[in-house]
Amino acid sequence: MTSSARSSWQTVRRKFYDENAKQFELPEQAKAEYVVLSMETIGAQLTVSEAEVKAWYEGHKDKFQQPEERRASHILIASEKLGKDKAKAKAEEVFKEVQKNPAGFANLAKKNSDDPGSAEKGGDLGFFRQWHDGQAFEEATFKLKEGEISGIVESDFGFHIIKLTGIHAAKEKPLADVKGEIEAELKKTASSRKFAEAAEAFSNLVYEQSDSLKPVAEKFNLSIKQSDWLGRQAKPANGPLANEKVLAALFTEDSIKNKRNTEAVEIAANTLVAARIVEYKPASLQPLESLKDNIENLLKRQEAQALAQKRAKLNLKP
Repeated sequence: MTSSARSSWQTVRRKFYDENAKQFELPEQAKAEYVVLSMETIGAQLTVSEAEVKAWYEGHKDKFQQPEERRASHILIASEKLGKDKAKAKAEEVFKEVQKNPAGFANLAKKNSDDPGSAEKGGDLGFFRQWHDGQAFEEATFKLKEGEISGIVESDFGFHIIKLTGIHAAKEKPLADVKGEIEAELKKTASSRKFAEAAEAFSNLVYEQSDSLKPVAEKFNLSIKQSDWLGRQAKPANGPLANEKVLAALFTEDSIKNKRNTEAVEIAANTLVAARIVEYKPASLQPLESLKDNIENLLKRQEAQALAQKRAKLNLKP
């Protein structure tokens, strides 16, 4: 390339650079430190004593009653399949066979029951509770003695013959089995109360001692975390700082100039964040020297596209 050609390209690049300076700007950026106060962090610092767990258990024993469960097998003759009268007649026939051979109940269920879920298992329904919703099947089952067989019981599905095969008596769950559940409940309740108290103090402290996050971190036993370079746009990679309200507070003139704490911002339910800028880069224009090749390539592409469009209009071949 001749010196005149190089000079010409330099002029063109400079002109394009000057006229389009906005697109070559690097946006302002900041690094920040921040603290997060949440109900989870409060809860993690709480302990529950054995005495508290035991007292709560004793005062809420009704929550730990395990109701009676019964295991039954049945033979269902479905009304929908035969019609009500024929289904009842067949149920009476099967019941006579059951009376003759009670020990063969499972085989009779496999042969005759219209319940596909249990027929292959000899009519076995497993253990279940009584829900006191007036269902004739459950009422009949919970009146039987273990090993006893019911008469014919009608339900919305048809006619049942029921055999009671097992009983788990009602019992109270022991404290050892529910200790973890109680501890979690007590911590949740205490965390909610403590967080409500801490949130106000947290908000006040980051405002009153606005030149540092250290006091609030020490008071609430929080770790001060450091971000990477941030812009004004919320990005998922920014974690707790990926919040428009936090970034708006962080990029205020006072925050940038004086590096003061932001206000406490709620970024999620029961979660507060306060931050402060520790390093700031204002928006800046990238130097032409670092862009000259990119600009030259861009201009050449534009020139080629313009020439191609011109040839197309003139219906000329390249």
